[in-house]
Amino acid sequence: MTTIILVSVGTFQDYIIDNITQLLLLDFNVHVITNEKFFNKLHIFSNNITKVNADELVLNKHFDNYSRLDKSWRGGFWHNTSKRFFLIYEYIKRNNITNVFHIENDVLLYSKLNYKFDNKLYLVMHSKDKCIPSIIYIPSHDFLEMLIKNYKYHLNDMVNLAYFYNNNKNIIKTFPIIHNTTDMGIYNENYNQFKSIFDGCAIGQYLGGIDPRNKSGDTSGFINECTGGEKDTPKITFDKYKFKWLKKDTYYFPYIEINNNFIPINNLHIHCKNLKQFMINNPCENKYITK
Repeated sequence: MTTIILVSVGTFQDYIIDNITQLLLLDFNVHVITNEKFFNKLHIFSNNITKVNADELVLNKHFDNYSRLDKSWRGGFWHNTSKRFFLIYEYIKRNNITNVFHIENDVLLYSKLNYKFDNKLYLVMHSKDKCIPSIIYIPSHDFLEMLIKNYKYHLNDMVNLAYFYNNNKNIIKTFPIIHNTTDMGIYNENYNQFKSIFDGCAIGQYLGGIDPRNKSGDTSGFINECTGGEKDTPKITFDKYKFKWLKKDTYYFPYIEINNNFIPINNLHIHCKNLKQFMINNPCENKYITK
């Protein structure tokens, strides 16, 4: 059974409940690192998930002491998004957990991720200088050790991970975010390994819109460009594509249509936080843009 690690510390993000619900529908082994005071919010899952007390992890306080990120804005959003990697590192090292995935709390999975992975870390790159850690594959704690030891405590997680990738390409591969029609460098160089794509944030933002705290109202159709790869690659936007939800057995799964082929989408970053609209057991298709 594949293990997924979620992290919700500092503040409890209620939409993690929908995330966990879908993970259990897909038979994942779910571990949630959170503060003990939030354990009661996860009681609905009984013994079906593993709750990990972040307050007992040594690097919890370590990061608090060293971080120069804003600890007040939105409950310490930037501080906590970076802290999670320290907590994941310590937790999987302490318990010798290997071959795990981390996804963000507003990310829904639509695949059991039963691909064959190389012994490398896998990341989603949004540009050569920005990684969107919507989903990460971690073979073992060793692959996070260099990130932790060289973390730049004044920079956010997206910049730190991009810096880590650019300086450690021998141990890191990129998840494809677009079909392998032409050479797009870091955006599709590993497409043939998966024959499917992953979402950093741009697809989820286009289909569902952005965080309502950033802009109120219906923001579906939002365009976030992926650009600036290693080579002279074109800008990638998702407004030119059609999207379709196809039923398999009792559940619905998202696909992107490219050159008359339907390509599976492994995950969506539901930036608008309305995860219920995108769940496999009851998707509201009229909510999606399907040009």
